[in-house]
Amino acid sequence: MAAAAMAVHLPKHPSFLLKPKLPLEQNSNFIGGSFKLGRPISVNREIRGPVMVTASSRSTTIATDDVDGDPSKRFYINFTGFPFPLGPFLNRRTIRTEAVKGCIWMFEQEQALGFSSVSTNIRMTVIKLKSGGLWVHAPIAPTKECIQLIKELGAPVEYIVLPTFAYEHKIFVGPFSRKFPKAQVWVAPRQWSWPLNLPLEFFGIFRSKTIKDGDLSTPWAEEIEQKVLSSPEVGIGPYVEVAFYHKRTRTLLVTDAVIFVPRKPPSSISNESLLASAKNGLAVKILSKGKQVPNDPVVDNPNTRQKGWERMVLQILFLGPSNLLEPNASFSQMSQKLIVSPIVKTLVFSKVPEKVRDWIDEITRDWRFRRIIPAHFEAPINAGRSEFLAAFGFLDELLGERYGTRPSLSFLLASLMGKAASYFPPDDMRTLSSLDQFLVSVGAVKKTVSAKKKFIYDPQVTEEQIQRDLTMNKFNWDHPLHLQPMSPTTVKQVSVAWDAYTATKDAHGICLLTEWGEFKTLDHERILENMQKPAFVFDGRNVVDAEKLRKIGFIVYSIGKPLDQWLKDMPALA
Repeated sequence: MAAAAMAVHLPKHPSFLLKPKLPLEQNSNFIGGSFKLGRPISVNREIRGPVMVTASSRSTTIATDDVDGDPSKRFYINFTGFPFPLGPFLNRRTIRTEAVKGCIWMFEQEQALGFSSVSTNIRMTVIKLKSGGLWVHAPIAPTKECIQLIKELGAPVEYIVLPTFAYEHKIFVGPFSRKFPKAQVWVAPRQWSWPLNLPLEFFGIFRSKTIKDGDLSTPWAEEIEQKVLSSPEVGIGPYVEVAFYHKRTRTLLVTDAVIFVPRKPPSSISNESLLASAKNGLAVKILSKGKQVPNDPVVDNPNTRQKGWERMVLQILFLGPSNLLEPNASFSQMSQKLIVSPIVKTLVFSKVPEKVRDWIDEITRDWRFRRIIPAHFEAPINAGRSEFLAAFGFLDELLGERYGTRPSLSFLLASLMGKAASYFPPDDMRTLSSLDQFLVSVGAVKKTVSAKKKFIYDPQVTEEQIQRDLTMNKFNWDHPLHLQPMSPTTVKQVSVAWDAYTATKDAHGICLLTEWGEFKTLDHERILENMQKPAFVFDGRNVVDAEKLRKIGFIVYSIGKPLDQWLKDMPALA
């Protein structure tokens, strides 16, 4: 295996040598309650999508009869949430859709932002396990209607899963779990809430277990796998999301990582909400590009409801889009494609690109999914690894590197698709970009939260071979070159430098892994001058003169030799 000297670049933080603090404990920030139910009827809904990435049209939707049903079946009180309470405050309709026959069902409700006219759908996904029990992902409000639609599946709820820290998903876990007291509750790690960091028990979530990345001991591990994105704190707290993969149906479940905005509004959003959004109110007058805003009355027809939906989408994606008066042009550019939401991209993923890249690389490397079910907007989405990677094409520009040195045709296609998936109208991005700059300036959000970076320098081995060695399974090392696998998604997060001085610039530590003579004759004082302090050398081959390096200021550990006195005295190693 080809590797020589490796420099490790850590975040510039004076306390990086100290013992890490324990993660924040689990908590939440909502309370809710519910009441009664009526008889369901069946409705078929067709969903159309573009070539390559489409929304599935093979689904059966079940809703409660609006004429004969009891209105109290949708009654649910919720006035909680910070900084905006989440509506609807008293009434939540539930729609059940069968995504995979006899195996996966989606349950949707409307979710409104405070007292505004902006709503979207929120989705709970239920999978039937081989045991005959149900696995529930991201619970929604447990109204009588919702619980009845679950019970109609004729199977007990065995597991309730909270896949994120986000409060719009967290608020219903406690009330939902009380409806199914025998079910186990599992939550994403590092739960937190703001402005008060309260324990999960305060909000009715008791005896929960923590989901761990790739944990094979979870009771559903034979059928469903998980990968955790747990970022450093990007502002007031870390971003945490767990992706799941149902192996039998090749289905990927995410929460907010990607979305697919449909042309038409989801059935769960009420006509009243769409018409309220279509009204030319204050937001439209502010965001009208200076055009005269008419005060025409709102007429209930398909065109008016469509305008209401388009306005909702643009406000959800951009906060302050450029033109709410005439939203169609911007909406057309954002709909019918798999994307990362502009808000999530700007305020979260762009802050921790390396963490996000590692996460999606692992997902696309290990899971051969053919459909995606997010927690918002359209689902299921007929999309695979190439389309998923394309949605994260913006990471290429942020990290300055490609997914692989020898990509396949499918991944080249994904790269081209990524340009389109990552393009957002500049005028619409202005408000969001300005908000990001403001939050960074006041310290509420960090500019970037870089993970450690690694640079490799080897005077005898090519960059291509280094990358190939890093991506190779250990049993393939002795295969002929043309038989060695080269998976574009498994390239490690390293950069190959052309000389030792470039590789070590701004590094905190150097690892010597081969005994090339060049390493003995380098200008070590020059290297030390350009490194972060304290500067470490870990000599795995006993190549350098440890005492000489210590005299000029390095902290040196040579394999098989006594520890540097500085290392001996470190509290973290005591």
